[in-house]
Amino acid sequence: MSDPDSDHDLDHARHEKHDGPPKKLTPRRGKKELQRILKLETHSEWLGWLKSALVAPWWKELHSDCLSKSKSGKPAKVSQKVVLERLTRGEANGETRYSARFPEKDEWDFADHLARFVYMVKTENHRSNQGVFFRKNFPESFMEAIVWALLNYMRSTDGSSILGKRPCSNETKEEPLFCVDLEADEQVSDQLSIGEPEPIDLTIEKWREEMIHPRERIILTKYSPDFNPHEKYWQFQLISEALKRAEMSSVDEQIEDLGDLSTEQNIAWEPTLDHSVDDLDPPVNSQVDHFDPIKIAATADLEASMAAEIDASDFESSTLIIPTEESLERFEQHRRMLDNYEYQINNHEEACQVLKIANPRTPRMRSMNRSVVLKFWQPVAIARLLDIRANTKVRGAILGDSVGLGKTWVAIAVMLKIWEDYNQSVKKAMSEGKELPPGKPFLVVMPPSLIMQWCAEITRVTDKLQLVLYYGHKTSKEGIRPVKTILHKEDELFDGSPVNGRKVVITSYQTLSNRHGPAAVKTWCRRTNQVYMEDIPTPPNDFPHLLDGCFSDVIVDEGHTLRNSDTSQSRAVHWLKANFYLLLTATPIYNSREDVRGYIPLLFRPPSQGDMHTLKKLGRDIFKLPPEDPARNVCCTKRAVEEYILDNKVTPVAAGERLRVIFGQIMVRRTLSSRMESFGSRMIGSDIPPTHRRVCTAVYSRKEHDMYTRLSAIHHDGLFMEDPRDPTKIVWNMGKLRKLCLLTSWLGFHYLEHVLHAPKIPRACKDLEKGTLGAVFARTIVGEMKPQCQESIYQSIESIVETRRTWVLEFLLKGSPKMRAMLPVLRDQVIVHGEKAMVWTQFPAEQIYVAAVLKEANIDAEVFHAGLTRDERMNLVERFTQKHDECMVLICAYNVNAAGMNLQNLCRNVHILSMGLSKSVVNQAIGRVSRLGQERMAFVYEYRLRSSFDEDLVSRSERKALPGLVADLGEGFTFPSISEGEEGLTTRWVLRAGELYQLAPGELIRKEDIAESRPILEKLMRSMEDTI
Repeated sequence: MSDPDSDHDLDHARHEKHDGPPKKLTPRRGKKELQRILKLETHSEWLGWLKSALVAPWWKELHSDCLSKSKSGKPAKVSQKVVLERLTRGEANGETRYSARFPEKDEWDFADHLARFVYMVKTENHRSNQGVFFRKNFPESFMEAIVWALLNYMRSTDGSSILGKRPCSNETKEEPLFCVDLEADEQVSDQLSIGEPEPIDLTIEKWREEMIHPRERIILTKYSPDFNPHEKYWQFQLISEALKRAEMSSVDEQIEDLGDLSTEQNIAWEPTLDHSVDDLDPPVNSQVDHFDPIKIAATADLEASMAAEIDASDFESSTLIIPTEESLERFEQHRRMLDNYEYQINNHEEACQVLKIANPRTPRMRSMNRSVVLKFWQPVAIARLLDIRANTKVRGAILGDSVGLGKTWVAIAVMLKIWEDYNQSVKKAMSEGKELPPGKPFLVVMPPSLIMQWCAEITRVTDKLQLVLYYGHKTSKEGIRPVKTILHKEDELFDGSPVNGRKVVITSYQTLSNRHGPAAVKTWCRRTNQVYMEDIPTPPNDFPHLLDGCFSDVIVDEGHTLRNSDTSQSRAVHWLKANFYLLLTATPIYNSREDVRGYIPLLFRPPSQGDMHTLKKLGRDIFKLPPEDPARNVCCTKRAVEEYILDNKVTPVAAGERLRVIFGQIMVRRTLSSRMESFGSRMIGSDIPPTHRRVCTAVYSRKEHDMYTRLSAIHHDGLFMEDPRDPTKIVWNMGKLRKLCLLTSWLGFHYLEHVLHAPKIPRACKDLEKGTLGAVFARTIVGEMKPQCQESIYQSIESIVETRRTWVLEFLLKGSPKMRAMLPVLRDQVIVHGEKAMVWTQFPAEQIYVAAVLKEANIDAEVFHAGLTRDERMNLVERFTQKHDECMVLICAYNVNAAGMNLQNLCRNVHILSMGLSKSVVNQAIGRVSRLGQERMAFVYEYRLRSSFDEDLVSRSERKALPGLVADLGEGFTFPSISEGEEGLTTRWVLRAGELYQLAPGELIRKEDIAESRPILEKLMRSMEDTI
């Protein structure tokens, strides 16, 4: 008779949301259910886990201690509740009743032995990177329920017969470093579990609940009779009061001073701005009575006698994004538009065969840890990249998956497969008595901020690759071997030993450049009294630290960093002369089509004479060849790119069309809307919530606009200049660019920008901690104003200094319509809803300004700046992503590297205070929270100032982004003609009455419709920025 406890319902603890109807783990069905939940669906995977050190020793201990000694021969009956209660008490308050290495068992009963088994199996599988719970973020109750179900299954089926009379670890001992036997892991003959439900694509349904359910009623109660900056009620009141006063066109000295903060009790939670931030009129012309000082003063005492709380639920701020059915549909439409099938392969089963994955339903490569399962869209990318690598006509590939789709794991899997094949060739050579093929290490180059993240991910995915840290002068950390000297060709890493074929050297762009790039060559030339020739594209052959040919494969994370081939970082990577380069970037066209020029040395091989003859014969028609024509490879040559894509005579649309042809041969790119036919057309983004974006257009008051116009005029002259290093190029005058950007954020920077350059930011952050920075800013501005100077908006506010609690915040809000638009949204998100947010700026000075405002508003904010050490950055990120009530707002700058960082754990709100110099910069910023692992809808607010430099930046970024947009477009946009002088865009879309309109099949274009490509694409671009 079976144990009734094995008929245990795990549905209450089920972690995965879409695994079909609830099932009970009965003895007959328990194995299959456990296999499915733990993703061990083949027999060998399942048996390997049971025989491993993660389960077998603890079953042996349980069986030896009590199960084999049962006098009745029948299993004792103890409920799960009793066992888990014992477990909780035994490990509470530092006790180690069940976790001790050698526990005292003399007084134990049967429940204690079961508790020991549950605890040890749960802990070992959570601790080990081979464990089924490793880094899964499963609740304790879920893991305990799983182990309990496993225990009941083994008891009911006699686990000793499954594991053998002497169950022991099946973990392989350390293999010889020169050769690893993977055949023991072969599982191709295993049969999959049958009757499993098909994955369901719930892209919109999954998130509709948040849209249609009413928000929780929010009450802000006043507990302290006097102002308390730590109390939400008073924080809300302080911000609201300051915003209302700052929006007044001037301070009327004839009105009686209001003194300290108003104590009104029953005011509504109402938006500071009008019904929409868009089209906001200057307060001086507003017909809305935002703030009547006399009225407020007269009624303050009366309202003080009313309920001491604010009911926020009935006064949702108009600036907060509220998802709607229409906005969700528009979001999905945009996703489909950017899903280009030319960059995708849909052969999942074939890819799994290539990668020798036993179970396509739970894809895990042979060399991966048991705790790792690839996402369903990743095997096809791995196989396709390996296919591109095998193409002798090209030198590299781009993995351009959208932000947050797991490019790191794909790259690790590519390295694993390359090593598996090399390992197999070593085994074959050994068996045949032939010379062993030389082993070359991998090199992974990345921004410094991603060093430890990459190390952690590789360790999580596999124990077959050996990490070598080539960064700084650190000692060994977390088991990673550091390189303490500068590498050279005679290093043991490059001696060809097969053991080196499994080593992965981790380094940063800066380390590689400083030790092996032009700067290192220049230093060596000076030391050896040689002439340094800066214009020579290759270093001297006798340069001792030249690493050309030392690495077979180089992985370049954030590959768009190399878009300028003239930089020291780019040259250092080019000089490696690797057999193959893999560039990881969600934004291959980061700035403009000129970015492709920097990729040419990494992606294309020198063309043959035959290739050049073909290009000369066909010209631009080379891009019209069908995909199956071998001559199409000639598109992937430097000459073809320079003549038919980068030439200024080529229109942006035509350039984008031709980029599609090239990218189709060397790039894998999937978006959130890409679908996998092998999984029932399941959408990749079904696991990632929608991201809603709103463009918030703010407007100066009349006096603010007059001041901005006067101050900004001199900075427009000379905004562009010749590149000092290359007179043929035109570049930004960064000094003038900085001043224009700062003025659009806050007019107060006219007086302060000279003291807020990047080197002075750490000092300013210390003043922030003291809480004095806002007041220092205000007093500095007042001190800078002179009677003979032209009128300043700050002259009218001198009289309020030190007169009331909100004076500093009012001062900081004056001259910044953007901040006056953003602060009420942050107030509602952080204070009312208790959510975290990110703010992005162009320059560090803006970071400090935002931090000063939020400090005065009593909102806990931190600045992620370049002056932080690595440990300080890691600590700050940990606080933002792990601590629910600390670091509520993280303030970042585009030029302070946060690329690749995962910040989505507790945050879904993004504020773009400053325009980025390209759309890719902004998309990268948004991608820190809108990525795999985000569990809620994300909201993005982009603040733009009308009649300011913002409009120039928008126009420039749109022009530069056109080729990249054309290259990305999918559904509804086709490009049959790619020739000079033609737009080449055939589309079912037109502009009708100023809006995008998709023609129905057979519907004709109306006379008033606009069908030209460029305005359609520009409108499409803007519609994607504003999804609400």
